[in-house]
Amino acid sequence: MKGFFLKDRDKKRGFTIIEALVLLFIFMVIVTTFYRFFASGTYLVLEAKKKLIAVNIANERIEFIRSLPYGEVGTVSGVPLGDIDSLETVTRGNYGFEVLTSIVYHNDEYDGTGTDSEPNDYKKIAVSVKWGEGAQSQTVSLSSIVAPFGEEVAIAGGILNVSVIDIAGAPVPDVSVNISNLSVSYNQNVTTNASGGVTLIGLPVSNQQYVITLGKTGFEDDVFTLPPYPATSFYPTNVHSSVISGSTTNAVFSFSRQSDFTIKFINPIDDSVIPDIGFSLEGGRVIGTNTDGSLVHNFDEDSLAADSSGEESITDASPGQYTVNVSDPNYVFWKTDSGSGNNADEILVEQGESGQTKDVYLLDKTRDSYFVKITDSVTGAPLEGVLVEVSSVPLGFTDTTQADEYGYGFISGDEDDILAAGETYNVKLTKPGYSDKNDDTVVISQLTQGELSIDPQ
Repeated sequence: MKGFFLKDRDKKRGFTIIEALVLLFIFMVIVTTFYRFFASGTYLVLEAKKKLIAVNIANERIEFIRSLPYGEVGTVSGVPLGDIDSLETVTRGNYGFEVLTSIVYHNDEYDGTGTDSEPNDYKKIAVSVKWGEGAQSQTVSLSSIVAPFGEEVAIAGGILNVSVIDIAGAPVPDVSVNISNLSVSYNQNVTTNASGGVTLIGLPVSNQQYVITLGKTGFEDDVFTLPPYPATSFYPTNVHSSVISGSTTNAVFSFSRQSDFTIKFINPIDDSVIPDIGFSLEGGRVIGTNTDGSLVHNFDEDSLAADSSGEESITDASPGQYTVNVSDPNYVFWKTDSGSGNNADEILVEQGESGQTKDVYLLDKTRDSYFVKITDSVTGAPLEGVLVEVSSVPLGFTDTTQADEYGYGFISGDEDDILAAGETYNVKLTKPGYSDKNDDTVVISQLTQGELSIDPQ
């Protein structure tokens, strides 16, 4: 009887705590997965709804413009001139939209007139409706044309062509271009075509007063024209544009994707990081030249500092060459690992690159070592690949290195066989095509620097 009751009780026992936890975990996984799908689906539905609203707004705007008399089709402060705002904020269904309207004269190259003395064949309308912020923003764009009755009528002013290319010379489409001129009350927003260009016809005549500003998500954020020298302290690459009556002015801009990179300071003896280094950095896009002919760049910072891990991050930077200068009294600059091969202090940054680390090698002034630059005795050019041998027979020391692409060689020995302070060492240089040189000596005292040359055969 006792066994019977025990058996019956076992059949009616509940879940153990482990079983309950397993069931709870499975339930949470199912609920979380369902919630993610639900949230994702809800987001897609809302975005589809916003896109439909945006398309309707763009259609309404274009149809309204097309309903106007041809002479009234234009934007406020634009050419052609009209009463349509080029930038508006519209609210529909509790959602906010930014509406950008561009109306410009367009020259039809297929109108059969050859050289067209009146390049205003019709007006081109472009409406872009944007919603969202930052990387989450989206845009729909629609375009149309309106043509005059009969032949085009002569218009005053001149033509401004804006061309946008990246650092590699490729055209950049879909760039927002703002062109303004306070002296003639002109302000217009346009967008570059697939060839990276946009043409504005019939602009009022003005001498170096048209301010041009470029914008595009993910691209450089400081590309605009500047007043001519001496209003600007240097000679700008892109000055405010002029428009001449009956003539065409061309304005070409370099406009590239932004880059992010990290500078890291390294001790080449043991590849350890060097923390808290102060340095300056100049480079990126060339925006002009100084009166002495030196280049002016859009990035020029003289008070940067590496963190405790020897790194400093540079974000939203223009691609191009950068020059690093270290002012720390305890170190001597050697080279970077990512230059163009022209100068040891250069850092090459490609457009759109992200997460790249640019190593900068510094030499400890307190370490007994030898840092030498080797040049051609005739041309004075640095020599790469020269075999540098430092030796001392009495000390039983021999160490070699090859000069890098900048002509520098560095010898510090190792933990078991180091250069000794106050000792004299022989220096031998050899390179195919050059005469051997083995009559130089050096007395080591901490970081010892020198420059030697060898004769071509």
